[in-house]
Amino acid sequence: MCSVITTIGLDHMDVIGDTLEEIAWEKAGVIKSNIPCVIGPTAAQMQAIDKKAKDTNSELIKVP
Repeated sequence: MCSVITTIGLDHMDVIGDTLEEIAWEKAGVIKSNIPCVIGPTAAQMQAIDKKAKDTNSELIKVP
């Protein structure tokens, strides 16, 4: 029904990326074509999330 990305933080550096943008790009993998994605405040600041949403025609629903 929807994808969810709550936060983007450095706590995942040892697994999915060395920078916040790299981590955001990996987390953006949950965004699916034409399926809305709910994102938290830190995810809303990431260009990788915006790009993936545009590329997949997915609405971003930003939660403060």
